[in-house]
Amino acid sequence: MAWVVAVRHDPSPECGEGLDVWGTARRAAAAILLSLLPVVLPLPAQSPGVGNPARRLTEQDLRAAFERANRALAAKDYPTAEQGFKDFLKLDPQSAAAYLDLGVVYMRTGRPDEAIRTLETAKKLDPHMVGIDLNLGLIYYREQDLKRAIPYFERVVKAKPDSLQAHYLLGLSHFVSGSTAPQWRPSNPSAITNRTISITFACSA
Repeated sequence: MAWVVAVRHDPSPECGEGLDVWGTARRAAAAILLSLLPVVLPLPAQSPGVGNPARRLTEQDLRAAFERANRALAAKDYPTAEQGFKDFLKLDPQSAAAYLDLGVVYMRTGRPDEAIRTLETAKKLDPHMVGIDLNLGLIYYREQDLKRAIPYFERVVKAKPDSLQAHYLLGLSHFVSGSTAPQWRPSNPSAITNRTISITFACSA
């Protein structure tokens, strides 16, 4: 059983605050009715999404939306991935990871300028995310702007000294541009295979 007490207030312009006799009586009646309730229970919370289109999205909702877009990216369904990341960014405009992945979509669909702008936005949100520098360097490498690519790869190598991909791209950029590649001293030499050593020497020769 639910008790509902509705108190209607119809102020009269002729009555001042000190003459609100009926208002005082109504408040007293409401207090008496409320005192008769043995327990006051809070209203039940509305189920998420039921009759409430403007509900606040939960962290689980956001994670699911991001994962859907990532699955589309992994499946090379770039139109779906692009729309998915754009929709996600409307919900979480501070997500550097979403800007990073959207930049990858632009890069893979032949839109380098959009990719660079998007990745630069990601970098402003998270300057320490290594994947941003790696992809910016890759874009400039593909555009044959090696002088701009090399500093990005160097930052990745500095942040992740054992990143074979970053060392390979850095060595390749130095090799193609004719510049001198810095010597690589991996922190875990036992993890380096002969094939990797051959590639590294070939790129820095």
